[in-house]
Amino acid sequence: MNEEYRKYIIDKLFVDNFFEQNPDGEYELEKTDPGGETCLHFKVSGKKSMAIKNLDKKNTGFLFLRDEKSLSLKKRADHMIFEQIGDNQWLVHLIEMKSSISSQEKWLEIK
Repeated sequence: MNEEYRKYIIDKLFVDNFFEQNPDGEYELEKTDPGGETCLHFKVSGKKSMAIKNLDKKNTGFLFLRDEKSLSLKKRADHMIFEQIGDNQWLVHLIEMKSSISSQEKWLEIK
């Protein structure tokens, strides 16, 4: 996908401020939930990058998916970083921030 086309999609089809772009690939990611406040400085080395910060707080629902809590289809990662590593290749970093984790079972739930 060429840069002009990507820019058009981001500027014209997404709501304002959905993506954040930083030319040096550095992002400060925060979680501000009471009792779970955390801050992470995250850097990617790809040529270009974009972030969706606080993804779990944005309206990203797909109305065609079922909403039973047991299916976990309403859960979102806290942040997503898209890192361009080639002309048409991207790495997507899904970041879930936790202040602490208490047991092995919790690790499996997070994964």
